[in-house]
Amino acid sequence: MAANSVPPVLRTGADIVPVLEMRDLTKVYGEGTDAAVTALRGITFTVMPGEFVSIMGQSGSGKSTLLHVLGCLHKATAGLYRLDGVDVTTLDDDNLSKLRNEKIGFVFQKFNLLPQENIVENVALPLIYARVPKPERMERARRVLCMRSLALSERPSVESGRSISSR
Repeated sequence: MAANSVPPVLRTGADIVPVLEMRDLTKVYGEGTDAAVTALRGITFTVMPGEFVSIMGQSGSGKSTLLHVLGCLHKATAGLYRLDGVDVTTLDDDNLSKLRNEKIGFVFQKFNLLPQENIVENVALPLIYARVPKPERMERARRVLCMRSLALSERPSVESGRSISSR
C-alpha cells in the first residue's frame, strides 16, 4: 500500500464495520505539566452505519474536544479511535488530511469562510484537496449553491448573516 493512502476496509453482509469506534479515549491538554487538563476520560462508544447520534452535555463537559477528535482535528492522548475501520491513532498528518477530505464533513459555528473569496470559491475549496480540476470544482460548487438558493457572487460576510442552514 502506498504511504499516502488510507487503508481500505472490506465489508461483507455479516461483517459490517462501525462508522465510528472509540475505546477508552482520553484527551489531556498540557500533559506532563502542572496545568494539565483532562478534557476526555475513558470515552467508549460505537456508531454503526445508518445510526444518528447527538452529543449533548453542559458547558465545559468536553463536547467540542470530542468533536475535534472525531473530526481528526486533534489527536487523542490515549485510547483507540477507528473511523470507518481505519485506526486513526496510527495515521500521520498527511493521511489524516486525506481521511478528513474523503470521510468527514464539517459545519463550523463561525463558518470559517475565506473573506477574500466569493461563496463559490469557498464551497469549491475542499475539492482542491481532492485534486478535482478547477472547471469541475467550480461547476459542482455552483450546482450545490443553486440547490440552496445562495447568491453565487457574494462574499462570505454578506451570506454569513443569513440563516444558511434553514434554507
